[in-house]
Amino acid sequence: MGSEREDACEIEAHDAESAAQEWAEEEDCNSAEYSIVSGREEPTVCVAEGDGPEQQFIVRGESVPYYYATAILAGEPS
Repeated sequence: MGSEREDACEIEAHDAESAAQEWAEEEDCNSAEYSIVSGREEPTVCVAEGDGPEQQFIVRGESVPYYYATAILAGEPS
């Protein structure tokens, strides 16, 4: 991750905030450390549309647990 405009990557998003969120999700997934979603890091992300002015965002995440239940039919092993 760089800090200069030349370090930028292109992200397709509806707006600047969505682009910052998408970057954070990709960064966490690609690093496999999940330091943003775990709260260990809250990086500042600069977003610019084309050659326009930069907007800065602090990105954070949260881990959301998902639980699943599947019915066991009579006679099936559990």
